[in-house]
Amino acid sequence: MLKANPGVTVLEQNTANWSRAEAITLTENFLTSHGDAIQGVLAENGEMAVGAIEGVRNHGLDAKQIPVAGVDGIKDALEAVKRGEQLISILQDANGQAQGAIDLALNKLIDGYKPRAAVWDVNGGKPAWNGGKEQHYYVPWLAVTTENVDKVLSGN
Repeated sequence: MLKANPGVTVLEQNTANWSRAEAITLTENFLTSHGDAIQGVLAENGEMAVGAIEGVRNHGLDAKQIPVAGVDGIKDALEAVKRGEQLISILQDANGQAQGAIDLALNKLIDGYKPRAAVWDVNGGKPAWNGGKEQHYYVPWLAVTTENVDKVLSGN
């Protein structure tokens, strides 16, 4: 990914151990060390993304000025997206994952089974099902931004 984006420089990386509190401290330390050179934060989960936002605020900066991205789509992260303090939250589609897993199990049990989960229609409408014979399947995640956060928060 970095090779495809030569203008992106990773200044530092570390783990906050999936903890909001640790992400606050880590972000504050990064901002102290790198200051204005930080142009964004990528967090591996929603708790750390929300912690990074709080760390930015604690450093006296406007959280809307440093883009933060995170994964999981927890409610606090979605609320931060709604406020414009988090650029994006990648929502793991638990329903899609469960429906896809059920289709794969039923495919093993029922000869000629036809999948029912909408999750198989990905990649611009090209079905990813492939007869249920692949070794691995990836369920697409939903990118939650200001454009669709209200719909996601309402459960629709």
